[in-house]
Amino acid sequence: MSAIRSIRLGIVSYTNVLPLVEGLEASFRTPVSATPRELAEKLAHGEIDIATLPVFELLRSGYVLLPHCAIACDGAVRSVRLFSQTPLNAIRSVLLDRSSLTSSHLLRILCSELLHISPGYTVSREPLGRNFDIGATRHDAVMVIGDTALAWESRFQYSLDLGEAWKQLTGLPFVFAGWVAGSDVAVSHDIVDRLVECRQAGERNVYNIAVREAGRYDREVRDLVDYLSQSIRYRLGDRELQAIELYRLKLVEHGLLPAETPSVRLWNPKPEKERKEEDSNAAVCGS
Repeated sequence: MSAIRSIRLGIVSYTNVLPLVEGLEASFRTPVSATPRELAEKLAHGEIDIATLPVFELLRSGYVLLPHCAIACDGAVRSVRLFSQTPLNAIRSVLLDRSSLTSSHLLRILCSELLHISPGYTVSREPLGRNFDIGATRHDAVMVIGDTALAWESRFQYSLDLGEAWKQLTGLPFVFAGWVAGSDVAVSHDIVDRLVECRQAGERNVYNIAVREAGRYDREVRDLVDYLSQSIRYRLGDRELQAIELYRLKLVEHGLLPAETPSVRLWNPKPEKERKEEDSNAAVCGS
């Protein structure tokens, strides 16, 4: 089995990951699909090697962030939203979807710094599906992510798009997740290059992805193309890294991470000269 085939991948079970993993199974074994929180647990227990892990889990774990790929937004994201039965400035209680601590903690920051409210928060016992009835609960508002948020876009009079709100607050994009490697995983250039190639293939084939998925999720192809190509951004550049660092600082400021939490560790490959010398030495040893 090749080194790439031996890697155990985990991906979030949401539509927005699809352009990031286009053609993935041609090089890697079939990935595990789960919620963001479940992937964090599997990576922590050594059940997978690399995962599309939420940024909060990355920051608090000290894992390594792989370059060039992300699930991010630069403005409205659509699939991470607060839906409310009352005006936003009158919200007193919020039910948080347990699926992602990254989004839950982002909402806490936005409520404090943008909306200037201090509601009570309750974490859901189960991930919140599209058939969840907030009216049957005691909460004014609910934060949901992924396909549920997309399905609810026209369901409530009051809502807050967390990507748009973060951009309003900071002027920066927001990174929800990226490819993250476990502490003991030996990441190679081949692995990183292949993940980047999959992202590039997904960006080129957004329309075909939308055609495959639109019927399954009962959405128009055009709407899905707009969401995957306009709302979600898949590249990890300097502005995205700056946004991750600002998010870390705000998490610390709000007491959501310990003060000693370090900045994110970006995968730092060996210089090209060292790689060539290692390859040359390996060839000599094998001759």
